[in-house]
Amino acid sequence: MYDDTLKMSRVRSTSKKAILAKFLEKKITVIPSEKEAIHYAIENAQKGALIVLWGDVVPDALELVKNFKEKEQKNNTLVS
Repeated sequence: MYDDTLKMSRVRSTSKKAILAKFLEKKITVIPSEKEAIHYAIENAQKGALIVLWGDVVPDALELVKNFKEKEQKNNTLVS
């Protein structure tokens, strides 16, 4: 487990550096938990925003996004 944690820490650090190099003026929020990150992105996105997900547990992430979409469809507001 330690090796996986260390690898993910390095991936996050490398990813953040690459993103910051391209978008210096943008605020970057790193949320290590995929579930929390997806919730944060969807709940805080402005209308018309593009959310890009990058994770290692794709089936879980897809299921979470599908659940958000179904919830919004039930509320008659569609996520596009």
